[in-house]
Amino acid sequence: MQQSAGAQQQNPHMVMKILWAALAATQFLLIFVCLNTPTPVKDPAANAEMMKYMLTAFAFGSLVMSYILPKMILKSIGTKLESGGQPIDSAPLEKFIQKMLPVMIVRWALLDSVTVTGFVLSFTSGDHAYVMAFAAVALVGFALTFPSERHLRGVLR
Repeated sequence: MQQSAGAQQQNPHMVMKILWAALAATQFLLIFVCLNTPTPVKDPAANAEMMKYMLTAFAFGSLVMSYILPKMILKSIGTKLESGGQPIDSAPLEKFIQKMLPVMIVRWALLDSVTVTGFVLSFTSGDHAYVMAFAAVALVGFALTFPSERHLRGVLR
């Protein structure tokens, strides 16, 4: 199927920025839903404390993996640029953006799961502080991984 002459080419860097914004915005959506939902009656079940620890450990694991897993993926697929030997700093962004998109999606999905875990904890415990704290941590992660050209080149180094 051919594109019409007037159709614009998709900019992969813009797609990456849109995905980042959508996943980062999810953090605020989960906070909003949690704060505007009546809290359940707290169940004094014996395993409630253990569930809090398990979910917190899961969220922490997701946070750590959001930094480790992308680097492992990049090593497995190779980060050599097909740019005639140009260094990463001077190679055109288009040369490596397609390689970076799935890696960054994995990173952002793992960061998103941190807030989702806080959301679940807030719902099960009736305490909104969980979603707020977990979302704050995830949003710091999102801020540190904004898909600027500088950041993308830094990940490849």
